[in-house]
Amino acid sequence: MMHGGMWLPAGLCGGLALGLGLDGWRRGLRTALGGVLGAAAAVAAYEIVAALAFPTAKTAHPVSIAVGARLLAYLSVALLVSVVAAWSASNLTLSRPGADGPG
Repeated sequence: MMHGGMWLPAGLCGGLALGLGLDGWRRGLRTALGGVLGAAAAVAAYEIVAALAFPTAKTAHPVSIAVGARLLAYLSVALLVSVVAAWSASNLTLSRPGADGPG
């Protein structure tokens, strides 16, 4: 929960910055959503892997005492946020219900 509170806003800002730099607000919203989803995946991956790989490193604290666990945290957030935000820039579509069909 605590890591999610720190990493989800970072994913939102990173994704939004990517989208605004690519094509403006419409793509910015898509990549912001991708950044949040990537950060959520990073939280889940870090909590599971860190608990198994570093059982005595206090990985539930904001900053772990083990160097390897801290590196895992930084890399999991950076990689997953960037990959999912970049994927969402071209593959995620946001549309209103009934906007693209007859009705």
